[in-house]
Amino acid sequence: MSLEQLVYISRSNIPLASPLDVADILEVSSRNNGAYRVTGALTYSGDRFIQLLEGPPDALDWLVDRLRHDPRHRDFDILDRMTIRERAFPEWSMLFPTLTPVSETMMAKLLADGRRHAPAYRHVLLTMAREFRRSVGGY
Repeated sequence: MSLEQLVYISRSNIPLASPLDVADILEVSSRNNGAYRVTGALTYSGDRFIQLLEGPPDALDWLVDRLRHDPRHRDFDILDRMTIRERAFPEWSMLFPTLTPVSETMMAKLLADGRRHAPAYRHVLLTMAREFRRSVGGY
């Protein structure tokens, strides 16, 4: 099966004061992503969503179309889309890692600089996933 990974950022139309503000998004995303064999991670910083998604190209096409029309955010911007050999988040239909002080600083700097450098955003999300795995006794 062919796999692709994409990274996007967008600006929220909903308050993002606490993780509870995205609970509905996470619940629906987990259910839909599982049905379409999509995995990934979503986080936010300030008023920006940052998400990494991976799965079959046709599933990502469907999801991108839905995301472009989702009223909960605007300024949807795909930073990168590439073919991958294996998933970075195989065990999570939608991981919501908490920003640590280090990852929050890194993410805030990227956003403040207006950087569109997908590898940097990908690195922060992958770092957050590794930290999450360690915090729950994983690998």
